[in-house]
Amino acid sequence: MKQGPILAVLVVAAYLGFEIFAVTKVAYRVEPVYIFERFVAMDRAMSRCGKPAPDVQSRFTRNRRSVRQRAELELGEENPEKTPQAIERMLAETVQSQEERVDALIDQLGCDDIEIFKLTRSYENRARLNIVAPVGASEG
Repeated sequence: MKQGPILAVLVVAAYLGFEIFAVTKVAYRVEPVYIFERFVAMDRAMSRCGKPAPDVQSRFTRNRRSVRQRAELELGEENPEKTPQAIERMLAETVQSQEERVDALIDQLGCDDIEIFKLTRSYENRARLNIVAPVGASEG
């Protein structure tokens, strides 16, 4: 038996295994709750360390509201036994924990820290998006 085809199969299998591993490690980044957490962190960093133009702030707020609605729908689907009030509490806890995390970072390292810069820059970039609220979402 020739070793070339066996080696090729092993290389392809290793590559596919690596790709699957890589996708599973970053899959959470497309989940609505994670995206909402990032929006909350960006908003908090900008509120403490920046001054967005009114139109940028308005667009970001609209996009954050849409992302929040998607997170609310996902949490409802993942937790059908939870009431809308319980889902609201879960989102409020998410907001509180993200804001506390950003506050601690700013208090420790200041507004000139690279992570805060990334959050405020991301705020401006996310404001440019045109995120549409999901069908059936509340106005929360």
